[in-house]
Amino acid sequence: MVSVVCLLKGDLTVITLRNWIFFCCLFCLSLVDLEAYIIPDGCILISVIVWVLALPFSGMSWSEIGLHVLAGIGIAAAILLLSLAMDRILHRESMGGGDIKLFAAVGLYLGFSASLFSVILACLIGLLFALLRRILPGDRDALIPFGPSIAASAAVMLLFGGPLVEWYLQLLRAG
Repeated sequence: MVSVVCLLKGDLTVITLRNWIFFCCLFCLSLVDLEAYIIPDGCILISVIVWVLALPFSGMSWSEIGLHVLAGIGIAAAILLLSLAMDRILHRESMGGGDIKLFAAVGLYLGFSASLFSVILACLIGLLFALLRRILPGDRDALIPFGPSIAASAAVMLLFGGPLVEWYLQLLRAG
């Protein structure tokens, strides 16, 4: 389904292929995280390599590329600091390193504004997932992996985030 939407949205281009490979990596790491509570570095590495290889076809200027790299580093650094603070407060690990690396890769693909939306959406999806785990029968004390929530929010923002970010920025300009 996501492959069809990706193709319909992007036509047959290198960027569409790049995004499709990113979606495949997101799907793969989501399944692994759901099963083993780990995000494979290989999926993140493939995503970053494909992003770099597709740069000549992206139409981005050097400054735009730099902003996307800064978005990845900045979002990951902010999430890392928040996670370390929560670790100290909760006296246990609040987020794994794979989640932070995944946010860095998402920043490369989305840029700063859409990455911020992706973080918020990932938190909302994660909360919904946690609520469902508590309501539905089964192991209610099981760990809740965050990777699938990050992956889902990244896919939504990559496919449909442009209009959402633009709408929100218009609200800020009007107010």
